[in-house]
Amino acid sequence: MASMYQSDLIFDVGMHLGEDTDFYLKKGFRVVGFEANPMLVQHCKVRFSDAVASGRLVIVDGAVAPGTASTVPFYENLRNTEWGTLNRDWVARNRHRGAPSKIVEVKRVDIAEYFRQYGMPYYLKIDIEGSDLEAVDSLKALEDRPQFISIETEINCFSRALGEIELLRSLGYSKFKPVQQQTIMGMRLVSHTRDNSSFEHVFDRGASGPFGDDLPGEWLDYSTVRKAYRVIFARYWAVGHLSLFYRLYVAVYMRRWHTVQWHLKRVIDGAGWHDLHASL
Repeated sequence: MASMYQSDLIFDVGMHLGEDTDFYLKKGFRVVGFEANPMLVQHCKVRFSDAVASGRLVIVDGAVAPGTASTVPFYENLRNTEWGTLNRDWVARNRHRGAPSKIVEVKRVDIAEYFRQYGMPYYLKIDIEGSDLEAVDSLKALEDRPQFISIETEINCFSRALGEIELLRSLGYSKFKPVQQQTIMGMRLVSHTRDNSSFEHVFDRGASGPFGDDLPGEWLDYSTVRKAYRVIFARYWAVGHLSLFYRLYVAVYMRRWHTVQWHLKRVIDGAGWHDLHASL
């Protein structure tokens, strides 16, 4: 599929603390970053003040969401800032984990307006806790596509995970790569800038990690990635967050049995959770 995109531009949808934006800037890309949590927006403005001043980074304050309202309720998690969400089902899930939320009214952002303003990015990273597909849907009305795209994939329902693959395929993506996110924390990578200078980067906790040619492993076709997700969900059910081990973990977490909790977490982390990367 032919597509026109800005080869030096990345959209970071779900900046959080700027863990990924930092990597993209080091590689020499311009970045448009989106963040709903007002506290994290201010953090990123301070952290990347030089990049903002030079125009290499634009920070969009607000939640990417469909509709016509000027504002939307954002659920700021009181225990883990990574779990801030617009999705009420995720709020309930987090509360069950012992992580309650508070409601903050934030500006609604129409991401399609920023595609029109800045152009289609080379890479579109989406990680907005339960609302990733709403951002992907915005591409349907547009002619162009990013060369690379990634989403935090569905972890609770196998058929919905397959639906995410179908959606990306319908948008013209033909190559796929599931990435186990537990392996990203602390990952040390030698990468290259856009002018081909090498540099070393260590990914912080909360980072989505590398993309495109920096990703390890082979790209999979449509049929092979569907088979890969069968294996992924089998692990979720056997030892991951859908397993008896996870239910025990939640129970001992609430009782502060730290030693048992640590051993159970090691088992659960082996299954982890996944981002799905796709390429045209």
